[in-house]
Amino acid sequence: IKDKLSHLINRWLFLKNQGTDDYLLTVKAVGYLKMPFFPSYAAFTFPFVISAIASKQTMACAANMGHPMPFLQYVVLIETIIAVALVVYTYVRFMGAIFGGKK
Repeated sequence: IKDKLSHLINRWLFLKNQGTDDYLLTVKAVGYLKMPFFPSYAAFTFPFVISAIASKQTMACAANMGHPMPFLQYVVLIETIIAVALVVYTYVRFMGAIFGGKK
């Protein structure tokens, strides 16, 4: 079980650092959100959503293996809030572009 848990933690850390550093992306996303809307805004939502899901599943898997990681609950909460905010913002901007855009 310790080997599985160690592998799980190492995999989670690897995925968290694989190409999409959420913290850097969060800082850059704030600047990008000030730009005019483009459909490519949807691309900003994916790294945040998938990261929140992976963190939640890692926390659940570790708990099921008998090694809970309570510190992850705060990571999951913050990542989920950011992901939901970006998805809602993108949805609202998409609806505005489709139904209320200038012609």
